[in-house]
Amino acid sequence: MKSKFKFIVIFLLIFLFLGYFFVYRPVKKIQAKVSELLPKVKDLKAAFSKNDIDLLDKKLAELSKEYKNFENEAKNVYWLSFIPYVADFKNGVEAGEYLILAAKQIVETMAPYADLIGFKKGSSSFVEQSAEERLHTAVVTLDKILVKIDPISSNINQAEKRIDLIDPDRYPEKIGQLIIKERIKNLKEQILAVSSLFVEAKPLIKNLPEILGKDKEKTYLILFQNDKELRSTGGFLTAYAIFKIKD
Repeated sequence: MKSKFKFIVIFLLIFLFLGYFFVYRPVKKIQAKVSELLPKVKDLKAAFSKNDIDLLDKKLAELSKEYKNFENEAKNVYWLSFIPYVADFKNGVEAGEYLILAAKQIVETMAPYADLIGFKKGSSSFVEQSAEERLHTAVVTLDKILVKIDPISSNINQAEKRIDLIDPDRYPEKIGQLIIKERIKNLKEQILAVSSLFVEAKPLIKNLPEILGKDKEKTYLILFQNDKELRSTGGFLTAYAIFKIKD
C-alpha cells in the first residue's frame, strides 16, 4: 500500500514538474511577449494613419522583430497541437507571420511610388499632379510592382489557409465579460475577406498596364444606358463616348 502511495506521489511530482517547465512557463512567457507585441501593433496602426511610408516601414520592421520573438516563444507549446485550441493558436501565429511578410513586401514595393497611394514620400505629391501625370504614374508604378505580386499573393494565400483551419464554433461565447467567439469569428472573416480580395484581384492587377495602354494605344467605347427604360441590353442607350489611352 505504501509503495503504491509512493508511486502516486512520485508520478504527481513528475507530472507537476513537467507541467511547470513545458506548459506553465512557456505560456507565461508567451503572455509576456504578447504584452510586448501589442504596443508595436498600435504603433503600426498609428503610422498607417499618418500616411508616412517611411514611418510605416520602420514600425513594420519593429513589429516584425517583436513578432519573431513572440513566435519563438509560441513554438514551445506547438507540441500540444493535438489539442484543437493549441492547433488554432499555432495556425493563427503562422498566419500572422505570413501576413507580416506580405505587408513588408507590399511596403517595400510601394515605397518608391508612395505618392500614388496617398502616402508622404519625397517633395512631390501624387495628388498635386495633373490627371494625365497621375495616369502615367499609375501605369509605370503598376509595371514596377507586378514582379512582386506572385510572392505577395503566395504569402497571403498561406495565411488564408491557416486562418481557414480555425473553427470559432469550438470557443465559448464569453469568458466572464470578455467576448471570445464573436471576436475570433469577426477577425477570421476580415482576414479571409482581405486575402481573398487580393488573390482574386491578382489577374486584373497583372493586366492593368496593358489595359491602360502601356505598350500600345487602347481605344474604349463607353455606353450610357437608362435602366428605367428597359431594353434587351439592360436599358435604353442614351449616349456613348470613345476615348483612347496610351503611355
